[in-house]
Amino acid sequence: MALKIRRGTNAQRLLITPAEGELIYTTDTKKLYTGDGVTPGGIAVDTGTVAFSGIASDVTPDVDSTRDIGATGNRWAEGWFDNVYGAFTGALTGNVTGNLSGNVTGNVTGNLTGNVDGNVTGDLVGSVFADDSSTVIDSIQKKIYGSIYSPNNGNLYVSVDPSNNYLTNGDIVMQDNVITLLNGLDTLQLGTNTSALGVGLRIKSTVINNKSLQVNSRTDGTDSDSFEFNVSRGTLSIPTSLNQGDPIHSLVFRGWDGSSYVLSSALFATVEADTANPVGPGSIPGTIGFATSDDNGTTLKTLIFNSFGQLGVNTQTPTETLTVDGDASFTGPVKLAVYADDTARLAAIPTPQKGQLIFMTSGTAPVAANKVQVYDGSAWVNLH
Repeated sequence: MALKIRRGTNAQRLLITPAEGELIYTTDTKKLYTGDGVTPGGIAVDTGTVAFSGIASDVTPDVDSTRDIGATGNRWAEGWFDNVYGAFTGALTGNVTGNLSGNVTGNVTGNLTGNVDGNVTGDLVGSVFADDSSTVIDSIQKKIYGSIYSPNNGNLYVSVDPSNNYLTNGDIVMQDNVITLLNGLDTLQLGTNTSALGVGLRIKSTVINNKSLQVNSRTDGTDSDSFEFNVSRGTLSIPTSLNQGDPIHSLVFRGWDGSSYVLSSALFATVEADTANPVGPGSIPGTIGFATSDDNGTTLKTLIFNSFGQLGVNTQTPTETLTVDGDASFTGPVKLAVYADDTARLAAIPTPQKGQLIFMTSGTAPVAANKVQVYDGSAWVNLH
C-alpha cells in the first residue's frame, strides 16, 4: 500500500499556498515541502537544504568534532556570531574585526584590524599600521618606520647565521661585526647638533691585552689621518669663539680603588690664559699638559707646554723656556750659554735676572776669560 501526497513541478508549487501540515513533493527538483498556511510554496524539509528561523535552544551535534556546517560546494553566504571557539585548520579568508584569541596556523589573507597577542609563524604579507594610522611597515616601499621595541631584553636576529645578519637604511650597512658606509658617505656620526642628551661612545673590553680601540690607516709620506677635537662656546648649531683659558679637551685615566674609579692621570689641552697671546680671528693659542694625581685630583703634578714655547714642570705658568718648581738632577753634562765677550752677552741678555748662569770665553777686567759667571742682581761675577 503506498501513500501518495500532493505533487507537481517546482514552478507549480510556487503558485499555491499549502495548508498547515500539508506536504508537497516537486517532481523535477525531488524536494519535499510542508505548508504553514501562509508561506507560498511551503517550507523545504529535505536533507540538502534546511531553513532555520527563530531557534530558541542550542544546536549540538550528536558526535564531537565530526559533523560539518556546509561543504566545499555548499557554503553559507554570511554568518553572525558573538564568539567563535575552537581550532582552525586551513585558510581563514575575509575580514576579521575584533579580537582573535588562540593560534592561527596557515595563511591569513585580507585585513586584520585589532591586536595580535601571541606569535606569528609564517609569512606576513602586507603593510602594518599603528593606532594613529601611521605606517609602521610599508610592504610597497619595503621599509620599516619608527622603533622596534620590546619591554624585555632580547635580540633582533635577521638571520640564524650571525655572519649573514644584514641591516641597512640605504646609507649604512651593518653586517656581522662590520659597518659599511654607502653612497659616498665618509662619516659615521653619533648625535646631532641639537641632541637633547650628551652622546658618547662607550667601549667595554673584558679581555686582558685586548686592543679596545685600533685604527689602521696609511700615509703618503706627507699627509696622514688624525683625531680631531672641535670645541666652541655657544651651541653646535651656532658656535661662538672660545675665551682665554677655556678648556678644549682632555683624556682622563681613572683606576678602581676598591669602591669607585678615581683620577690617576690625564692629558689635556686648553686655550692660552695669558692675554699677551690673545684669542682672535684665525688664532686660538693653546697649551697642552700632562697631569698626575695621588688624591683623585685634589692636587696635581703637571707638565705644561704653553703657546710661548715655554715648558713648566710642576707649574702651570712657566715664564722661561724651562721653568721647574722643585729640584733638578742631571746625570750628564750641563751646557751653559756661551758668549765670546761682553758685547755678545749684552746683546743676548739685555736685562739679566738675578741667578742667571753663563760661560764667558773672553772678557775685560775684572772678568777673566773662560769663566762661569752669575748675575748677582747688579753685575756679572765669576764663580771661580
